[in-house]
Amino acid sequence: MCERDGFVQRKGSTMSSFRSDPLPGPWKPVRRQREVEARLLAAMLACRDHLVHWYPRVLVPALDPHVRTPVAALLLVWERWDFASGPCPRCDGRAVATCFGGVMSIGSVSGCCTACGGVVTRDGGGMSWVKHCCDKATAGTPYRIPFRQFPGGWALRGEPRDLVAVLHELGASGVPNARSRAFRRR
Repeated sequence: MCERDGFVQRKGSTMSSFRSDPLPGPWKPVRRQREVEARLLAAMLACRDHLVHWYPRVLVPALDPHVRTPVAALLLVWERWDFASGPCPRCDGRAVATCFGGVMSIGSVSGCCTACGGVVTRDGGGMSWVKHCCDKATAGTPYRIPFRQFPGGWALRGEPRDLVAVLHELGASGVPNARSRAFRRR
């Protein structure tokens, strides 16, 4: 995997993480598993430094196929926003956000455990709060999570062809096939 070569330079990572208000509660398990997505997310985390430094603009597929999301934006949100990452309630592995959504005063962040593939969720503020926190996590960089206006949200959905190709180029192990049925739009 990418982490084996000790590359630690962090381009553009000058902001430290911030604490949410309200503080995040623990992830709640959902009765679904996404093992294929978990392998992709684990490879992204393992290659995080390489992706942010060399391939920050590789696109991550989103719920809205017209929305263009750079991989650096998602990686920065995972790293800097405490609501977007945390221990899995099933196995204590690292769970990361793959979906943000909500309306005016009610919202949620859902994700997937990179170890067991379990789907997790936690409640948060409304859509404007979620967008503000994502913008704060990517502040000082040219990268943003582009949100749909109504209903508000963003989700990792679709075939991650470019991302998978880059992860293979970086030597990541366990990377799933980009055309797997698991990545078809749901």
